[in-house]
Amino acid sequence: MQTIISADSHVIESPDVFTGLVEQFGDEAPRVMTVGDQVDAIVIPARGMRGIGVGRLGLAGLRVREDGNFERRHGHKPEATDLQDPKIQEVLALGYKGLQPGLRDGAMRGAEQDIDGVAMEFLYPGFFGMFSLKNTQLQVALQRNYNDWIFDHAAAMGEKMQERLAEFTDHPLVGDVRGVGLLGAVELVANKETKEAFAAQRAVGAHCMKCCENNGLILRAMGDTMAFCPPLIISADQLDELFTKFEQALNETLNWVG
Repeated sequence: MQTIISADSHVIESPDVFTGLVEQFGDEAPRVMTVGDQVDAIVIPARGMRGIGVGRLGLAGLRVREDGNFERRHGHKPEATDLQDPKIQEVLALGYKGLQPGLRDGAMRGAEQDIDGVAMEFLYPGFFGMFSLKNTQLQVALQRNYNDWIFDHAAAMGEKMQERLAEFTDHPLVGDVRGVGLLGAVELVANKETKEAFAAQRAVGAHCMKCCENNGLILRAMGDTMAFCPPLIISADQLDELFTKFEQALNETLNWVG
């Protein structure tokens, strides 16, 4: 089975991305508002009050097409759906509420990847207007907000990783578990009660690293401490797979130690 990597995925910026901009930059600043029949539109008043609805920005991620017959035009992306479809009109009228969770919430992005069968994504903004602002200070402030917002995914996965790491605290081979966010370490010891280390020549950490590799997991052994540093885009299911493989490798190492 081939690994699927998306080189053209998008998110739809939540209202948090525009927080504080109106107060600093007035009508030049983008904000989310309802304008006429457009619910949750991103509007820059200095450019006019029409803006673009977030529902339309997120159409490609709706998964409402039941057939695979997408219209292809040279130099254009495939049409994801028919804007005149009554079902689509209902979704557009919902604004943010009509979007898939992972389009508007970085912490839910991993779940969306699992549904779509995508292992890795290059994420682009949905609101490309953030790159064409003439006010440099406004552009920097907006992109800073955007970076803070997209980091939510890594923060959520960091909490899950620390929870999974803590499960190894009682393992007979583990003397210490420590970490923060998506960084972690599991220290292997000869005596769990006294924390006595293994003799260096036994190279227990190196053996555990080899067991990890045999189980399809790449970890670094720093002496007898196993170091974890998965990518920021790792999903919840991928974290579970990581620790399932590590547990198998750890048990194999325990049997080898004797």
